[in-house]
Amino acid sequence: MIYALGIGSNSNSRFGNKLNTLKFVLKELERNNIKVIKKSKLYSSPPKNFKTAAETFLNAALVVETKLKPKNLLIILKKIERITGRYAYRKNTSRTCDLDILLPVSYTHLRAHETPEHIVCRRLREKKK
Repeated sequence: MIYALGIGSNSNSRFGNKLNTLKFVLKELERNNIKVIKKSKLYSSPPKNFKTAAETFLNAALVVETKLKPKNLLIILKKIERITGRYAYRKNTSRTCDLDILLPVSYTHLRAHETPEHIVCRRLREKKK
């Protein structure tokens, strides 16, 4: 199956700064037989609705391929989050790593010229129809 994933971090982990943490996550995905097909550029975004000051998020979108079903993929993603030091899952809190399944993508939805962001946006628009 092919999935679009969201990946982000706004605090350091035992692997170093936010960028080093995201690099580690990419290696862990591959180590768990989750092949990264496409990566977006990294972008920064301010934390939204946080009651206390928090670091800026470093984010990206990925298109990945794996034989895993959604539930099993989610289990692996949560395991990777824990490895980076994320144990609390409270809304609007800092996190060493945030991995989300944005949506499944079929081969027919992939277009060679599209970035992961375009794929996600297009698929979300299609779902609204």
